[in-house]
Amino acid sequence: MLLKGGVSNTAPQPGLGSGSSPPLATRHSVAPKFGSSVGWSTIIGPNALSQCFTDILGVWVPKLPLVRSKTQFFEESFLEFVEDAAFYFAVPTAAFGLHKVYQNLAKLNSNNAAEIIGKGVAGKTKELTRDLVAAKFGTLAGALAIAGAAEYMIQHAKNVITAKQFNTKNFTAVAGLEGAQSQAVKGEMDPVVKAKRRSWQVPALFGSVLVASLFAPRMILKHEAAEKLARKALTYVDFGKNPFDISKMILGILAGVGAVSYIDAARDSLERKETATRLAVVIPYMLFGNELVGYGLAKYYEKFGKVKHGEKTIQLNDLKKSHNFSLTNGKKPWQQFLEAESFMDMGVVRKELAPVFAELGRNGKGLAKPVEEGLYKIHGQMGVWSRLLSAAISGVGINWIAYRQTKERFKRQQEAQKQQLAQTIPYTPVFPGNFVNAPAPVASPFGYPGKSPNGFVLPQAQKPFAPIATPTPLFPVAAFGQTPAQWSRLNGQAQA
Repeated sequence: MLLKGGVSNTAPQPGLGSGSSPPLATRHSVAPKFGSSVGWSTIIGPNALSQCFTDILGVWVPKLPLVRSKTQFFEESFLEFVEDAAFYFAVPTAAFGLHKVYQNLAKLNSNNAAEIIGKGVAGKTKELTRDLVAAKFGTLAGALAIAGAAEYMIQHAKNVITAKQFNTKNFTAVAGLEGAQSQAVKGEMDPVVKAKRRSWQVPALFGSVLVASLFAPRMILKHEAAEKLARKALTYVDFGKNPFDISKMILGILAGVGAVSYIDAARDSLERKETATRLAVVIPYMLFGNELVGYGLAKYYEKFGKVKHGEKTIQLNDLKKSHNFSLTNGKKPWQQFLEAESFMDMGVVRKELAPVFAELGRNGKGLAKPVEEGLYKIHGQMGVWSRLLSAAISGVGINWIAYRQTKERFKRQQEAQKQQLAQTIPYTPVFPGNFVNAPAPVASPFGYPGKSPNGFVLPQAQKPFAPIATPTPLFPVAAFGQTPAQWSRLNGQAQA
């Protein structure tokens, strides 16, 4: 089957195989089974561990040289380790802790409930008994509710710690663009106040999902429509092939919750735009990027790769024709993505070559040791290049682009503020209301000081003029030909 590009009917070892679970051969029995090996020390599956370490080495480490401030270094480190722990380990931990509750609610009579509830069935839900469907669906929904709440609150917790420890509530200080500010940006909600509000809103929302999951087993047992919906949901959303291990669909759900929380916790428009730019690349690459890069590398090596056997050079293209050898499982990534047995899984590259070589030997087409060693080397090179590309794209490339965009946006904001300030300078009238510094009236040409042509008596020059209530003249000064002091008097009488 492996030589024909299919999937072996034997259960693969943890972390090996084609990336899809083997077909379920028999109906799950609910008879008591003793000696279950599933426990607290085994619930963190290989898929969760490998994804977590891939994130740390491929995302966090490469972007450290790009860190713009010590505050950002703290935030990036906090998010990487705390969020990864919630992202990859919260579902297995919560599911294992809750599965007995849902076992009792579903009346599932089994001493091996952790094994049969927590192990994914790769879309073969018709093989499950009704009580097992009820227990599995409830456990999965409850675990996702707890993990979703934890994932959502991490962003707001980070903002609170930054505000308290670094006295910083503005993202521009985190980005190294200006100094720290202890107040929220104008027009934005205070991040600490928002975090306090979310601290009861988020548990209320996800808590309602958790409560609903507690009623789900009884509904599934009583109503056929509920049972059909649960079976359909479990066809696409289920645990991995190891008990309580995460699957691609679980990662996709948590990634969606995380994306909403990132945008919600953003402290200003600059952070929202930078975050959206990064997430638009990082989330799809986290879910599918490594697998697609691996597929591209496999096709490249199958066409141009070669191994040495003594003095002879063997082309992988010729080896594929003579021995039907392939670095993939024979499927296209998008084809495997749509199948219920491997929904959202594009990993068609073989994770291990030893089973392939063993199968070739059983069919009388065994390869010489030097050839096998050369193929092992190529397989290892594919893994190295895949991780390097992951670091270049998710760790360095997208962050460098997003940081430069933020810097340019900040400059444009500053320039716009300067232009707005220049346009809002207050208008100064020709003769302000305060005439303390106004020139003294000239001597009257009509014989005695202070007498105007119109008969008004002008005040003495040495006395300061009091400001008038309205600085804007009612009539233009030029129309009367008066001095400032004379116009002040006229203006006052006109207002009266």
